[in-house]
Amino acid sequence: HQQSPSSVFKPLKMAVEIALPSHVKTILLTGAGGFVGRELVRLLLDRFPDVSLIATDVGVPPNHGVTDSARLTCIAANLCDKKEVEGLFAGKQVQAVFALQ
Repeated sequence: HQQSPSSVFKPLKMAVEIALPSHVKTILLTGAGGFVGRELVRLLLDRFPDVSLIATDVGVPPNHGVTDSARLTCIAANLCDKKEVEGLFAGKQVQAVFALQ
């Protein structure tokens, strides 16, 4: 009798410690469409209720199941394109950046 993959592989639970200075109100997260990025989106929104998050990836990152948060903005951006990177910061008060590859 062979076990199904879902019964063999259990989700990995990790303790993640992230501290942000109190002045941080907007975070830019690059690489948000990947596995770690998706988890980090949820974690940041859960842990920091007063923070807005700009989630970027080469393709438009999904909303990660976060449908009720006006604090999450998903943007497609190629970080190899200087104009696109400048556009991520234009008119925004980004105080912290999490850069995932």
